[in-house]
Amino acid sequence: MNMKSAFTLVELLMVIAIIALLAALLFPVLGGAKARANRIACVNNLKQINASVLMYAHDNADVLPLLPKPDPYPNGESFFFKELTKSYAGLGGPPRQGDRLFICPSETTSPTDGLPSTAYIVDYNDYFFSSHLTGEKLSSIKRPTMTVLVTEYTGCVGYSWHRPQSKYVLVNNWPDAQPYLHDAYNNALNEVSFADGHINYIKIYNDGISISCLYDPIPGYDYQWNGS
Repeated sequence: MNMKSAFTLVELLMVIAIIALLAALLFPVLGGAKARANRIACVNNLKQINASVLMYAHDNADVLPLLPKPDPYPNGESFFFKELTKSYAGLGGPPRQGDRLFICPSETTSPTDGLPSTAYIVDYNDYFFSSHLTGEKLSSIKRPTMTVLVTEYTGCVGYSWHRPQSKYVLVNNWPDAQPYLHDAYNNALNEVSFADGHINYIKIYNDGISISCLYDPIPGYDYQWNGS
């Protein structure tokens, strides 16, 4: 007489435990692969955006993005450089949400900032043009391999979408302590494009007082904001 076999409770619990163990081992691997893919996509965005800014300068007497006066946009060249340069990347039309080239796939909401890609105030744009270079001649930059041209929004403020941290401080948007606070921490990792065209994944210095793009870092960092 054949007896029908069935899982005992102990066997069933063992199978569940094995599945849970495999899932615990696989999820970090899959999460890491997704994070790397997002970073690669962000690098590709920055390469195209950086090239567009350089082409804009070449077509405008070597001058980097400078908005007409009176400024038609609320946040200056740091974000609305997109409107001056996007045609070089094959984009057109008025400011709008959804241009994938200007959206970092790793974008997340921070404790004090929303999603830049959904906000007109930054031109629906996850990337930041160095305000230190506004209207400067490209050829006047003395250390193009070290000088930031365009970075992720988070590189300006002082945190990271690629490797966020829960421990942060609130820093001022400007040195005169205007009431615009951002979460920030030192050594936030960001993808950064430079005036010579190359991209690097680097740590951004923050002094714990104001946002990171307002000052050059202390010695030991692989970038500078100022072109002089």
